[in-house]
Amino acid sequence: NYRMAPIDQFGNATATWDALRSINLQLLKLAPTFLQLRWDDAYHFGTVPTGCHGSTEHALVRNVGGQMAVGDFTHPDGTRYVMVLNKDLQKSMPCSLQFRTPPRKVELISAYSGTPVAFEGEQVWLSPGQAALLKLTLGP
Repeated sequence: NYRMAPIDQFGNATATWDALRSINLQLLKLAPTFLQLRWDDAYHFGTVPTGCHGSTEHALVRNVGGQMAVGDFTHPDGTRYVMVLNKDLQKSMPCSLQFRTPPRKVELISAYSGTPVAFEGEQVWLSPGQAALLKLTLGP
């Protein structure tokens, strides 16, 4: 049964192969940043799965305006990051972040270049199941 397999029964690449290749290329760009981060917490907005929790007073994000999961991370230099995941597998939605302490700047770590870019406009929309790694610039 080769339905949805990356390679079909004749040895040819399928659409799944292309999707996996795209994901792998994006992970390759995000890895240099992500591998340096220490995980601090993960929490949910909207429906909270059994055994998990919502945002707490220690969480960086207070609200996101939708069914999303958030992870808080810290870089060795003290820079804070959040990863936001659209838990809806059917609909895109904007990521309307409300922080406990508003950062001076929020940048998206681009999955295409691995560098910080503006987190604005269409960048704030997350596709079904999509995650975004965001770099926060805190302080005055």
